[in-house]
Amino acid sequence: MLVNYLTNPFKRFITGHCVASPSVVREYHHEWNFITVLRNPVDRFISEYIYNKFKKSEWAKVDLSIEVYLKSSVAHAKGVTIANYFSGLSVKELDNTKESTIVDLVLDNLNHFKSVGFVDDMANWSTSLSEKLGEKISFSNKNTSPNSSAFLAIKNDPALLDKIKELCALDLKIYDLAKIKFG
Repeated sequence: MLVNYLTNPFKRFITGHCVASPSVVREYHHEWNFITVLRNPVDRFISEYIYNKFKKSEWAKVDLSIEVYLKSSVAHAKGVTIANYFSGLSVKELDNTKESTIVDLVLDNLNHFKSVGFVDDMANWSTSLSEKLGEKISFSNKNTSPNSSAFLAIKNDPALLDKIKELCALDLKIYDLAKIKFG
């Protein structure tokens, strides 16, 4: 789908949660400005769970308690979202690939991006991105949690937090290295 958009001469802007395969980014980064925002993997994981647990829509709705969810294959896949979105590898391939190889694939891919930002530093990133693009860029926060207290309850439970950190270990490593490199 992304390649279809990138090759459409009438498209000027594409947004969304797009998998950015290294081969696609390498092929099109001279014609397109690839831009991404990374979020702390633990916060992103909890937020996605809360959103899917309490949303009204039935699409991708989660009906499991957090304790049961954390043992699921879905939670395992959500824990490696950054690695999956930027390495070009499926979750199954990630499970069978050396961690250092995955980290190298992701960071090399992100090197082809015009800009990499971080949710916890949007103001500075907005300024930096505006300078790179030569236009004033600003962001607003439109996403809100359907249950902030549930988010905080998970975030403040040490046992749950340890399990989530374990599921997100690869993404946390990538995130920390990306913050050093691009932050």
